[in-house]
Amino acid sequence: MTDPPIIDPAALARLDHLGGPGFALRIIGIFLGEGPRRIADARDALDRRDGPALAHAVHALISSAGNVGATDLMALVREMERDAEAGRWDVLPARMTRLLIMFEAVRARLEQVRAEAPGATGT
Repeated sequence: MTDPPIIDPAALARLDHLGGPGFALRIIGIFLGEGPRRIADARDALDRRDGPALAHAVHALISSAGNVGATDLMALVREMERDAEAGRWDVLPARMTRLLIMFEAVRARLEQVRAEAPGATGT
């Protein structure tokens, strides 16, 4: 058996179908641009044990991860949002570690998608 893909290619195809050729690449760009800031906000909120701020920071990642087909990442941040709202500080540090690892894998795969896109310049 193989592991499921980090990114569901069907989600990217749906974006291009909805918004036209290149739309998926624009959404990927937004995700890659906004994601690190959201994660930094989440880490800061976790360090301050500010549940509402943590929930808010990761909430923005739910739909954006779904848009690019990062379904495992989407599920993780959904769990983090619920945990932050419930004040489950015992599980949140481990979830943050998973988030950092998972986001890096998603980021690397999306960068690869961009580099392999027709007309890509390699950057």
